[in-house]
Amino acid sequence: MDHAVDTLDLELAAAMLRLGASPDGRGECGEYHEGYLRQLFYMFLSERSSRGEAILAMLELLLANGADPNLVGGGNYRAVDLAMEAGFAPIVDVLVAAGADPTPREFI
Repeated sequence: MDHAVDTLDLELAAAMLRLGASPDGRGECGEYHEGYLRQLFYMFLSERSSRGEAILAMLELLLANGADPNLVGGGNYRAVDLAMEAGFAPIVDVLVAAGADPTPREFI
């Protein structure tokens, strides 16, 4: 699944999700890393002009398959927090539509 997200391969990601891959990004031991939604935010940050639509499509695919839009990563940040702070309305809109809580949070 990591490779599918890294390369924005929607077909591969969809197939892996059908086979039970985690849409959140669980490690082999069941622990979360920063999560695919945060990873896609960082990709959007650096590649929005060239791959923005593909990044949003992967974000939507993961959310449609159960990714937690409120998954907390390092620093107590969620993908929606990062997207709001950066002013990336397209990502904020997708995350909030999927149930992300846009309430401001305290960060560590």
